[in-house]
Amino acid sequence: MYLSDPDKDGFAYRWSVTVSNDGQHPGQVSDLIVYNGICQNVVKNENTSSVQLKDNFCFINGICVPEGITNSSDLCQICQITDQMSRFQWSRNPGIGDCAEKQTTTPTLVLVNKTSLPPKFEIQKPSVNVSLVDKLSPVFNINVQSLEFVCDFTLLSEDVLYQVIWYIDGKEINETKIANGTDVDNLVLEERTGQLEKLGVHVTCAVRALPTNGVPGKLSPRSDPFYAGIATTPSVTLYRDKVTAFIVVKPTVPIGCPALYQDGCEVVVELILPETYKCRGSVGAILPVGAQTCGKHIRHDEWDQEHKIYIAWLDDQTYNGHPDSYRVNLRTAVNNYNPIWSNVALDDVNVVMDDNTRIWKGKECHAICDPHMKTFDGRNYENQNDGTFIFYGNDDPSRKVEVQMKVTPCNPPAHVFCVCAIAVRAGGDVFVIDRCPGIYRNIFEFRSCEDHILDVRKINENMYKIYLPSGTYLSAYLRHYTGKDVMDLHMYPSAADTFHTRGLCGTLNGRTDDDFTKSDGQITTDNNIFATSWRVTEKDDNLITMSADALEKLPSWNVTENTQFCTCNGPSRNISCTRSAIATCVREDETPVIKQNKCKIRRSRSLRPISLMPNTTQPTMTGPPKQIWNKTTATDYCDKFLKESSSFNACVKQIPATDPDSAMDTCVLDIMATQTTMWASSARESLKSVCMKELKQNTTYHEDESGDKRSIAQQIKEITCPNECNGHGQCSNGTCVCDTDFGAADCSINIRQPPRMYGVNLDTNGTCDLNTCQTAIVEGETFIDNFNLTCHNTLYQIHRDGTEMLIMKWKSHAQFNTLVEVFCPFPNVLSDPDKDGFAYRWSVTVSNDGHHTGQVSDLIVYNGICQNVVKNEDTSSVQLKDNFCFINGICVPEGITNSSDLCQICQITDQMSRFQWSRNPGIGDCAEKQTTTPTLVLVNKTSLPPKFEIQKPSVNVSLVDKLSPVFNINVQSLEFVCDFTLLSEDVLYQVIWYIDGKEINETKIANGTEVDNLVLEERTGQLEKLGVHVTCAVRALPTNGLPGKLSPRSDPFYAGIATTPSVTLYRDKATAFIVVKPTVPIGCPALYQDGCEVVVELILPETYKCRGSVGAILPVGAQTCGKHIRHDEWDQEHKIYIAWLDDQTYNGHPDSYRVNLRTAVNNYNPIWSNVALDDVNVVMDDNTRIWKGKECHAICDPHMKTFDGRNYENQNDGTFIFFENDDPSRKVEVQMKVTRCTLRLTCFVCAPLQYGQVETSSS
Repeated sequence: MYLSDPDKDGFAYRWSVTVSNDGQHPGQVSDLIVYNGICQNVVKNENTSSVQLKDNFCFINGICVPEGITNSSDLCQICQITDQMSRFQWSRNPGIGDCAEKQTTTPTLVLVNKTSLPPKFEIQKPSVNVSLVDKLSPVFNINVQSLEFVCDFTLLSEDVLYQVIWYIDGKEINETKIANGTDVDNLVLEERTGQLEKLGVHVTCAVRALPTNGVPGKLSPRSDPFYAGIATTPSVTLYRDKVTAFIVVKPTVPIGCPALYQDGCEVVVELILPETYKCRGSVGAILPVGAQTCGKHIRHDEWDQEHKIYIAWLDDQTYNGHPDSYRVNLRTAVNNYNPIWSNVALDDVNVVMDDNTRIWKGKECHAICDPHMKTFDGRNYENQNDGTFIFYGNDDPSRKVEVQMKVTPCNPPAHVFCVCAIAVRAGGDVFVIDRCPGIYRNIFEFRSCEDHILDVRKINENMYKIYLPSGTYLSAYLRHYTGKDVMDLHMYPSAADTFHTRGLCGTLNGRTDDDFTKSDGQITTDNNIFATSWRVTEKDDNLITMSADALEKLPSWNVTENTQFCTCNGPSRNISCTRSAIATCVREDETPVIKQNKCKIRRSRSLRPISLMPNTTQPTMTGPPKQIWNKTTATDYCDKFLKESSSFNACVKQIPATDPDSAMDTCVLDIMATQTTMWASSARESLKSVCMKELKQNTTYHEDESGDKRSIAQQIKEITCPNECNGHGQCSNGTCVCDTDFGAADCSINIRQPPRMYGVNLDTNGTCDLNTCQTAIVEGETFIDNFNLTCHNTLYQIHRDGTEMLIMKWKSHAQFNTLVEVFCPFPNVLSDPDKDGFAYRWSVTVSNDGHHTGQVSDLIVYNGICQNVVKNEDTSSVQLKDNFCFINGICVPEGITNSSDLCQICQITDQMSRFQWSRNPGIGDCAEKQTTTPTLVLVNKTSLPPKFEIQKPSVNVSLVDKLSPVFNINVQSLEFVCDFTLLSEDVLYQVIWYIDGKEINETKIANGTEVDNLVLEERTGQLEKLGVHVTCAVRALPTNGLPGKLSPRSDPFYAGIATTPSVTLYRDKATAFIVVKPTVPIGCPALYQDGCEVVVELILPETYKCRGSVGAILPVGAQTCGKHIRHDEWDQEHKIYIAWLDDQTYNGHPDSYRVNLRTAVNNYNPIWSNVALDDVNVVMDDNTRIWKGKECHAICDPHMKTFDGRNYENQNDGTFIFFENDDPSRKVEVQMKVTRCTLRLTCFVCAPLQYGQVETSSS
């Protein structure tokens, strides 16, 4: 920067440059001439270069001055070229007559901040202030508040004029008019075109005093920069154990509003958070539930306050691999009421990710087999006590999490205990698996789901993970040993657990000496005293058997802050939120267990009484004499058994967090305790579980996963199968390929044996309301998650007299949910009422192989509007509710007339009258011949006189002017008309409107001359949004006689923006386009037509691992990723061009992408805001093959090779076109020059290599 300030003695400069490789021995010296290109040229001679001044320029004191320009600090000085000498000094200005004669022709150039002018005219450094002023809006013809900046300075005592010069981001933008001391407030910077056009800038000003006679004062120092925008925190630190932090934002200028629109006047600051790459830890925003904006709303009357935008560490639960920091972008949303606040870019915020936790990594707590216990810090012990225990808890009062386990005798007469039930709680959510002896059936359900923050995932039929919001999770492995339903538990901690755990898992703090901390806080060395202190003794504290009343009283996860954690990639409307601060994408390979809609009802369900439970006595061990096991024989067996597993050996060798000694001890102890080997696999599978968890969370095991070199994680996963496939299958790439007739993830179940059935829809006692009945919930045991899992359903119609008629038989694929629950979908056959049907019965059963079915269960289907199901001891009956008729398959409340025949009414006088129409006594002219049992007239049937039949109408739309309550001016609004042919008779008409098939408004009755008033309007309660299908139907109402029937509905009119359903991108063409076209006109304020438009934005798919993706083709400088549609072009097709963003790989890109389209926020016309268009399927067609694996070269002297592999020599000198593409749109070429480089050989001087790409097909 040495030459950044002018030197009055310097005309030009020369740099002498050389370079050394070692810092000491330079090579040949070269010269670089530095000149001022504004007014100088460099003239090259044979061996020298000279700098010359351009015509019409002076060069005074190191500064270029165009001829005729005066000195800005002395108006008596001018550049006036009369001879060569005059080009290098100021001349006297002949245009100003009172310039003192003593003024020499060579004064020193006066620069800003120098003190050569008289001090009496020196103005001290000013400051910038800002305020709001009312100005008339040219759009709405009302006052709106506008920003106005004033340059504040101390007036001089002399009677002088003042001149203010404004700068934005250092650039002079306006030299205002001269004003006297009383009018200096008029020398302002205004919010308008040509002055302040945007925010997020630095504003400065300078002032000059102009005496009425004499020399003008010098320009004052510039004011300190005033940042006009929104200030923000430059840096924020997120700690992994604290999870949350906040960014502070504060406007530095007031927010202007329309004079009549103050309540909703605000500025929205949006966060654009970094995208998650390969699902690693990222940053999320903490927002209220239901938030539509990813950021902060700042009201106009809170502009001068600090506002906090809370952010969180979205943890991926890996030990490493996350970046040290992220850049978070902030920008204001579009603001049509005050455009200067639209898209204001705030300074980026550096979010530092401080992983200040270490202790939790590599830790696990378990209860396996009978049960062998291990604390988080690695202390092993036994818990041979029955009862329910707190297995894990977190003492942070804000978390409200706990895991309980129930232990029961499982191998009598030996004193052996097993885990048979668990309950996991987070806030108001409780999930229970209960497989203990003595209950009617296995329980596998959410007993409560108040907060919806527990995440239960199925790994396979027998393995489940229950995730807490902190990322801590319980892995439950369900086992079945000769009639014993037990489970192995592994609890894996998160950063939030450090120093906060309690229960049988001990205290997670890196020490084992305090692991036996009892529930009262005292430390013991006795494992029995420790374990029993965590036994749940109070009935209302036992989550497994907790009553409905106690469940209702559980505190919610977060009572005071109804918040969620969100990612906000790109536009603010692209928000993805959860109640957990964990990146759930890490669980994409795990299937969520479905919660039933009646989760809260399920928890109040009573279990069957004990007297109805089947015999659950454990079988006794019979057969040949047993081997007597001792420590030596058990050790020999376990050593051989464990080492037979290649995955066990690989985990022990490669993963230090595994504990093979503990696995061996567990195996030996179990054999000696039970005198059987049936639990030996539990020790092996426990170690493998820890191993697989480490492979997922420790990213160092995924390194070098490229090409033929596989990572440690990949090598181990390929040979690890659950339970070694139980001897009934082969492990192939981490998956069991089961032998014939065997299934489940570990090949442990014979699929020819039907699953045991408990029943269907047990929560509603085997019933289902016709109005919501789409699926049967089948409960039982040993369902297998495979493609042969089949529902076998038979439908019967139940008549009023209790007789039944077979309707149909139906087979469908069953949806597996858990080992004890599957879903059987029903066909849509009961949607239309049948006049002969009173109720229905589905007979349901399930098979694992598609053929061998289990016990049949019945599901009664009734109409909950007017029917109840009464359960007797062994049967169920459907009864009609009081005050209801049931006529031709339809529920009719008492006193309601037939909408198609006003002479018919539901009037209950006896039992028979409840099933047929009665004569309406309220209408005297109903014909006596009218029977009491007419057929129910339904829409689209032809029982009414044809003269009142209206043909199918159509929907048309137009714009109408309506008065805006905000701006008190006319704005254009959509209005839909139901178009139909009027009847010749003198009748009234009634129009009924439907949006997306739902009736939204039955308009008033109008005669034939006023039917245009029966419209659907753009307003609350009618048309509230676009992107919907509008239909209408019409009924004729004669002035006397029966009403006409309702016409057929019109064809659906799509009110929104239509789009191309599918587009194909070809790799060699690279580009394509999506066509969008509004189907309705775009309304505008009456006085605001020029800028009235709708913006359709693309939300393109994120690129994964930098593989080929889809991009938008936009003009340079475009601010919107999509298309602007002007209001007067609404009825035209508009093309949004997209491109294949090629990664130049031969394969690996997806076959297609889903591209989302949505309109931007539109404050002038809110109905056009956030209108979702149909997604577009972009097919990626790699129609190129020839270029792959090709290259062309010129090497050595030079040996040539064409793209297609033909080798030849080019022993010719000269310049050649080495590569060219003849596509006229590409204009690409590579030339090489070849010259003789030895006496005998011709070599190239410059021969670049060009590898084959798509364009080679035309080269």
